[in-house]
Amino acid sequence: MLKKKLFRTLSVAALALCACSSGEDDVVLDGSDNGDDGSNSVAFTTECGVVTGGTLQNPVQSSDGERVVSGRVVSSNVVIINTGTGDQLVKLHGLAPADERREDQARTTLQSLLSGGSFFYRSTDTCSVTVDGGGVGTSGQILTVSGRSLTEEAIRSGYALNIDAGGSCGEELVAPCYNALVEEVKATLPRSAGQITDFLWKPEADGGYNNGLLVILVNPCDADVRVNGEPLENFGPGNGRCTTARSLTRSGCGYGGNIRVEVFAPGSGLPYEFPDGNLYYTIPNGCDRTEFRI
Repeated sequence: MLKKKLFRTLSVAALALCACSSGEDDVVLDGSDNGDDGSNSVAFTTECGVVTGGTLQNPVQSSDGERVVSGRVVSSNVVIINTGTGDQLVKLHGLAPADERREDQARTTLQSLLSGGSFFYRSTDTCSVTVDGGGVGTSGQILTVSGRSLTEEAIRSGYALNIDAGGSCGEELVAPCYNALVEEVKATLPRSAGQITDFLWKPEADGGYNNGLLVILVNPCDADVRVNGEPLENFGPGNGRCTTARSLTRSGCGYGGNIRVEVFAPGSGLPYEFPDGNLYYTIPNGCDRTEFRI
């Protein structure tokens, strides 16, 4: 679903590549002198540095970047910017797509950083990348006018924790530092969103929504319930529990045995902990009703 959504977004963006961006999501700067000619250049130092022109620089000069006239976020690691010569698709250097559960929060973080203006640094002069969804663009780093790295801030937010160490755009120069930053952030995040105390695996629903198919009822509200990694549809509260997650394709039997059930909190994407201390629950036989309440 995420890739389809991104493809549609990129398709619309492609139609606008010949014209300057406009609209409420764009950030239009006032064109004031911020070192574009080098006379008022500022040195920016970030934790991991910036790969530009194929080399890692830290600090990097604001005059070495391209001033971003407008920008909008496409996904957790892709933005569209205009530096005065038309729109261009940019994959944030060294950053892989966020987990689907954290995608929206990562995008919100990036958009808020773009709102105050920024500078764009191409990782190499010839780098070309294909992003998820099929768009072709370039790879680079974006710093705010105060020198904050969009990639580093996205990582620090806890929502964008996947690093892209491959590719031909010098990702290997900065990926080790990004991975170390990810580990620091993970160490500060809570292990779980709380404990599940009320759970029901019902192999065959007997209601009108997905009659004869799997339904899982669990007490955290608005939870994202996944069976063997497959997300179920959330139908809200029911039968005394706050989340009713339904499969629209299979009964409990259809999942076989030794089934992995995971429950995630909305927003943070953190997993809930089951009574045995694990962040997942194993259903030995999908045909059997399984229930606990503590």
